[in-house]
Amino acid sequence: MPYENSIAAYARSLVYQDGFECDVCACADGTLFLIHEAKYVDAHIGVEYCLAEHLNPESIAYLNGRKLEELRTEEAEKLRLKDGSPLPKLEEVLRLFTGTQKTLIAELKGHNVHLPFIKVMKKAFSDGVLEPTQVIVGGFNHAAVIAVKKALPVKVNLTFTDAPEVPMFPWHPNATAFYKRFCVAGYVEALLATVTPDYIMLPHSLVGHREMRLFNEKYPHIGIHSWVFTERAACMDEHAFIAALKAAQAHNLQAILIDIPERTAHYR
Repeated sequence: MPYENSIAAYARSLVYQDGFECDVCACADGTLFLIHEAKYVDAHIGVEYCLAEHLNPESIAYLNGRKLEELRTEEAEKLRLKDGSPLPKLEEVLRLFTGTQKTLIAELKGHNVHLPFIKVMKKAFSDGVLEPTQVIVGGFNHAAVIAVKKALPVKVNLTFTDAPEVPMFPWHPNATAFYKRFCVAGYVEALLATVTPDYIMLPHSLVGHREMRLFNEKYPHIGIHSWVFTERAACMDEHAFIAALKAAQAHNLQAILIDIPERTAHYR
């Protein structure tokens, strides 16, 4: 089985499912790579930078504690995933969608990554690589997602967590983005008074939850997506996940993201 976040893994997911989600990050000179470089651990630890977890030993040594955003393009191109394959570039992955009706969900993962992302996507649409209708852009950095919504003719989702608020980029002293806990009253209501996303994205622990039901009653025109939070062991029970999804069929749940697409292909 191909390693996660590799070109082969992305291509494999298109065989089994209707599309895939990827994390968009940028190196120092703006080239966009798709890799899971940071993860929310808990309210005490906050966010950990985890790029090295996905690299082979030689690349870990070459990285030497640096972050992707500190590398130039030619340096980032030398990195190899655990299976020996290179970090995919966004432009390369977009070509997998040419001539298909599959959907790309692009999560804006890196700090200020929306700026080069808008430029790359405008060119891809102009060149006919894929259609805007094939793309959904989202992420926890709601300000960045809103900026993309204003610049590109794509659908967007706003992503939330089920855990306490922590900074998204603690290594950036001037960064203002936070992982936001999903609660309809307060932040969500204030945010949706200024922007209307096409979807919200919730961890599967909130599927069927009271807050999700309240949201659907108040905002029935906004779809709901869910993902499996695989970075926390307590959320790895597939049976509980499927049970929650079945219970939520009446609550406007329109898409499910899971790391191993063939595992749930029979539920489509």
